[in-house]
Amino acid sequence: MTVQDAPARKFKLRVFQAVLIVALVAILLFGLGLVAEILLVVFAGILVAVFLRGLSTALSKVTPLSDGWALAVVAMGLAGAVGLVGWLLAPEVSKQVEELSKSLPESLRSLRDQLSSTSWGAALVERVSEADQYFSERSALSQARSFLSTTTGALAGFFVILVLGLYMASEPDYYRHGVVRLVPVVHRKRADKLLIRLGDTLHWWLIGQFMSMTLIGILTWIGLLLFGVPLALTLALLAAVLTFIPNVGPIIAVIPAALLAMMDSPMRGFYVLLMYLGIQTVESYLVTPLIQRRTVRLAPALILVSQMVAGTLLGLFGVALATPMVAVLMVVVQKLYVEETLEKGAGEEAGKDPV
Repeated sequence: MTVQDAPARKFKLRVFQAVLIVALVAILLFGLGLVAEILLVVFAGILVAVFLRGLSTALSKVTPLSDGWALAVVAMGLAGAVGLVGWLLAPEVSKQVEELSKSLPESLRSLRDQLSSTSWGAALVERVSEADQYFSERSALSQARSFLSTTTGALAGFFVILVLGLYMASEPDYYRHGVVRLVPVVHRKRADKLLIRLGDTLHWWLIGQFMSMTLIGILTWIGLLLFGVPLALTLALLAAVLTFIPNVGPIIAVIPAALLAMMDSPMRGFYVLLMYLGIQTVESYLVTPLIQRRTVRLAPALILVSQMVAGTLLGLFGVALATPMVAVLMVVVQKLYVEETLEKGAGEEAGKDPV
């Protein structure tokens, strides 16, 4: 081999290494894509476990119950509460949902008639009608099968999430130590602290979400009652549940309420829109900042970008879990990169004697 061949071999080796790295990254991303839904289910199970463990720990502190018995009481209490609320509200909610399904088409027709009175509105109605005609040409059997498969999959996923949450809540230390054992011995103490911090972050994030959901539901219910909007209870429950998804959920929740209000008069629909905007403003600029003092501060733009990315890659389920995933990622970046790499490295450099 000549001396002139050495640079060429070195260049070929670098090209081969680059191609190999790109191929490995592509394989890794492809594999993550295949198991993305499973990872989302596991993460949702972790959220359920954090929620149950937080309640059981609080109960065990104020009662003589052990952690295991406190968890059992919490689980049975939540199941009983959900069953009782469902038994009390199911007839009324079912009635209101049926009325909502009948009222919304009438509201849409009324809105379409009002839009058709203007030139730009008529053009918009024509385009929407073309899209509606396209979707209506799909077979009813295909739509029924799609709905059935989606509903069955959602129920099965919900059941798996609950079971995972119960298992992990019953023995959190066992699962945490199992993850820590995958880390080199020298870093295990740091990894254990990081996992505890992540659990604390998710715990406070959930508290904030449930406080926001409760506040939004109550204020929306009172506001809709004051404006005389029908189906106030159903719309308030919908608004409370959709508050779990920041940015996107409130926009979805306001649509049926505004349409039903517009059936009576356009001004009432406008007032309902203002009411929703005011409630969301109070929640976004008063409640959320107070809660975020105990957890990771997430910029609204960061939440929106994460939801767009998660929605594109993982669908609606990814949008719902985008915010807690970003909260976890922010803690990991803060602990492992900012504190351990940037700030620690800067401190070491500052401590050195100048040359």
